[in-house]
Amino acid sequence: MRRLPMVLILAGALAAAAGLPPGAGIAAVPDGDRAAVQETIASGAGLSGRGREVMFRARVRLEKGDAAGAAEVLDRWLEGHPERDHALLRFERALALAALDRTDSALADLRRAVSLEPRFANAWLKLGELAYGAGRYAEAAEAFGRGYDLAPDPDPELLHYRGVCLLLADRPTDAAKVLARLVRDHRDRASLEWYRALVAADLACDRPGLATPLLDGMVEDFPSSPEAWDLAARHAASRQDFRQAAVALTIADYLEPLDPDRLRQLGDLYAACGVPLQAARCYDRALDQASAETEPDSAATRRRREDIARLATAWLAAHDPGTARAILEATTAADPDFGRGWLLLGYAALDQDDVPAARAAWRRAQADSTVRAEAVRLERSLP
Repeated sequence: MRRLPMVLILAGALAAAAGLPPGAGIAAVPDGDRAAVQETIASGAGLSGRGREVMFRARVRLEKGDAAGAAEVLDRWLEGHPERDHALLRFERALALAALDRTDSALADLRRAVSLEPRFANAWLKLGELAYGAGRYAEAAEAFGRGYDLAPDPDPELLHYRGVCLLLADRPTDAAKVLARLVRDHRDRASLEWYRALVAADLACDRPGLATPLLDGMVEDFPSSPEAWDLAARHAASRQDFRQAAVALTIADYLEPLDPDRLRQLGDLYAACGVPLQAARCYDRALDQASAETEPDSAATRRRREDIARLATAWLAAHDPGTARAILEATTAADPDFGRGWLLLGYAALDQDDVPAARAAWRRAQADSTVRAEAVRLERSLP
């Protein structure tokens, strides 16, 4: 995940901008009036005249790119007047410290800011941003959630950040609940990134399912997106709904041809659904693509053998031993050490009532230790 952008909406610097006299507190401002609360906090309510002057000087320096100077101004005031600690001064110093890459100190100031003023939305949001960057995902999730609840016009993206942070904090159930709420309440703004996070969280849960009723909306809203259908397929497969997964992945393949790995998975889905002919077609395409993409080496040879085995098994399941036999005869001629190929060739020959060919194939298979026991048992079972 990319680094989260700065989520700050500073509402005003001076008491005059808010029409409040110096020293005016915010206790009388109703919590329900979010905009008024945040404007009052940003105005510096409760700061002395000297404190306002210090804040103004620090802001000017920070705006000019002098973060060190801004931090120094605030250091002198906060260390010299501990009895005049204030959430906004802590917030301003945190901005300066963050600009100096002093993240731990900035986090400490932000924690102090929200303890002094728990309704300070911008402090919570900056705390979330820095905590995320520091890998403190649980703290970041809490901060983004508090910022979202307090901001006058909260961006739904904050719930996305909260959900992702919960997932990174190894709390997938909580993450899935937050992300499901996000998609459900803000479907008109939902992105595939939101759905991707929701599916990832849901699949990480002990009992997935929160995403299930929401994924129909995803494919309705993104009908031409292969990724949307692929996400739906992955989620359905995780719930062992192989038929629905096969349908969704087939549509994804229609919109954008699948790579060999996903083609193999689509073949496996069709095999699980009892549609071996479609499985064979998928395995055949995967085999063709993989052969064109890879240079011969041990890994490529193993993968090709696996693909041939899948393909031949699918043709046998489709009651077409002739096609399976032709594929296996060509393969074992080119790769005589392919024990499973010989084993499957024996099955194909036996399906065609060619007992001598089956016996010969299973004897060749016995040279491969991985299938020797099965090949011996099968040869002994022949009349």
